[in-house]
Amino acid sequence: MFALLAFFTFVFLLVVLLDRLVTQQMLLLFWLLTRDDRLTYLLYALLLLPGTLVHEGSHWLAARLLGVPVSRPSLRPRLQGSRVVLGHVITAPTDPLRQSAIGAAPLVVGVTLVVLVARYVFGVEGPEALLPGGRSLRELVAQLAAVTRVEDAWIWLYLLFSVSHMMLPSESDRAAWPAFLVLLGAVGLAVVLLFGVPAVPGPVVALLNALLWALLFAFLVTIALDVPLFVACWALNRLLMGRRG
Repeated sequence: MFALLAFFTFVFLLVVLLDRLVTQQMLLLFWLLTRDDRLTYLLYALLLLPGTLVHEGSHWLAARLLGVPVSRPSLRPRLQGSRVVLGHVITAPTDPLRQSAIGAAPLVVGVTLVVLVARYVFGVEGPEALLPGGRSLRELVAQLAAVTRVEDAWIWLYLLFSVSHMMLPSESDRAAWPAFLVLLGAVGLAVVLLFGVPAVPGPVVALLNALLWALLFAFLVTIALDVPLFVACWALNRLLMGRRG
């Protein structure tokens, strides 16, 4: 279990790093093509529109289900400091538990959609199918080539990229998480002090394990999409800067 958690942590950090690198390279590519800051951000926002819709719609739906007043989702991009904000919803102040759940909703919905598309459209059954393992390079290339032969493959790949790129909670989404974790820790400590360390029921362990594998699966799909995209954008940027240099 420890090895799985360590590997999951590594994969998660890699996803966060790739998310930033891909964003930087895409913005640079659009700027090199247009030489216009406003048009650069507009093209970036249009590219990620499906993912933004899922992200903000998840916040809105979670707030409605939890009984928290919420505004209609806005998909209008704007600059916030040096960061591009592609959309937002405004929720009324509420307790840390519900605010944390609303903030985590895009991750839950995004992971679910990535897993469903990867499995039922591309036939990828689990995380092990995305790991090199004992496969030869030829076998891995053949598997990737098979993905592109699926009907409407490029549309599905684009949707996967857009949703996976937007599923990580933003800084504002995580604002209530520290308070929720402190509250959860206090409750857990009180239970231990009063009743001792409780045995975790088997179904709970199985559920947590399934959630961990689902997250790992979605993150590995994200990496499989982001790595070639980063390389392609980086190469195009070098080419364009060389021509205009």
